[in-house]
Amino acid sequence: MTIKIDNPSPFEKELFAFLKKQKQELEELSVDTLKSFIGSFQKKQKINYKKRDISKHLSTITSDEDEPRDKSIALYSHIEDSAEYIHNLRRDGE
Repeated sequence: MTIKIDNPSPFEKELFAFLKKQKQELEELSVDTLKSFIGSFQKKQKINYKKRDISKHLSTITSDEDEPRDKSIALYSHIEDSAEYIHNLRRDGE
């Protein structure tokens, strides 16, 4: 913002000094914020998460198609829309 004052009064001088101080504080705040933002990428923060015991959460998938079959036949080749197929399986509880 630019304000041109030809004959400044004491009020206008105080206003100018106040605005100049605010501008300086805003510049310092901007620089500090940018330094903090850039510095946050340089810090490696450790992510804490619980490791699960694989043996407790392991499940075996069985199907009727586990019988010996011709290797040229692809399983589930009859499915056209996989998202809809999975949605239906989850909805029906299978």
